[in-house]
Amino acid sequence: MAPRTELEEQLVRIWQSVLNHHQIGIQDNFFEVGGHSLRATTLMAKIIRS
Repeated sequence: MAPRTELEEQLVRIWQSVLNHHQIGIQDNFFEVGGHSLRATTLMAKIIRS
């Protein structure tokens, strides 16, 4: 499912950069599309900085 708000768009872009995966939707599970604990840490750091 495509992002519906500006915040969702920002989060999808961050997920895409962390996971190096360009087909992310708002209902995707981070761990099912290639995430793991170290990438989750990177994800949180990027979210906090944005």
